Amino acid sequence: MSTLAQPLPSPARWLRMGMGMAKPGVTAWNVLMAAGGLGLAGVEVRLDTWLGALAGTTLVVAAANGLNMVIERRSDALMPRTAQRPLATGQLSPTRAVVLASLQALLGLALLYRWANPLTAGLGLAAMVLYVGIYTPMKPHSAWATLPGAVAGALPPLMGWTAATGRAELPGLALFALLLAWQIPHVLAIGLLREHEYARAGLRVTSMALGAERTRFWIFVSASATISASLFLGVPGLVGMLYLGFAAAAGGALMAVALMGLEREVDPGWSRRMLRLTVAYLPLITLGILLDRWLG
Repeated sequence: MSTLAQPLPSPARWLRMGMGMAKPGVTAWNVLMAAGGLGLAGVEVRLDTWLGALAGTTLVVAAANGLNMVIERRSDALMPRTAQRPLATGQLSPTRAVVLASLQALLGLALLYRWANPLTAGLGLAAMVLYVGIYTPMKPHSAWATLPGAVAGALPPLMGWTAATGRAELPGLALFALLLAWQIPHVLAIGLLREHEYARAGLRVTSMALGAERTRFWIFVSASATISASLFLGVPGLVGMLYLGFAAAAGGALMAVALMGLEREVDPGWSRRMLRLTVAYLPLITLGILLDRWLG
């Protein structure tokens, strides 16, 4: 019996499949970043705009993640970190996954267009095209797939800003720049740590093209850019001195570990420490913004 001839799943089954495809942690983080852009815009935003923008962002990100899983189902099955994803295990057929992700994308973009504005919907569409149409197909062929992937991942806070204001202004672009810069050392550290897994799955990462030493150098450069971008938030007046002190402390810790990667003899555990620090860095920066808004 063909996939299309099989009985359609129940609504509850569709919901479970959609959640499994969405990479819930990744989706939740992107929605949180969009909410940050909305909240930091400093303008009064109607409740229906808030709900429509965040629901639309949730669906667009979930759709992009689902289509990514369809394309990468074979390579996902070869890596321990991703082997239990529903497409990799065969729990969900590619045909049904594409149908479900397409419905999510159409509904999400419609919500962004109707309850936010056309600019925000356009940014959501651009993020999907970059992630699904460029980043994902590039991964088996080029280590530079990181760059379009980072741009796509940096768009949610700008989408939140444009949902609130209708314009791509300097503060919203500064949030975009921070998230763009942060993703580079984070992804490079993952590549160093799990290079053998990616190689087994037929995916290329930067350390394969540049070698470990040059990759550590670019981690240092991109970590420096991340710290600069976090401090730049003070220029358009998004944050005050309390945040800047918080960001300087977090940036000092990030720079100290990044510098260790430039030493002649690098500790074998350095990549894991760098990865953990990049994972912690953005939540710390977000906490600094919240404390600055509440107490500053």
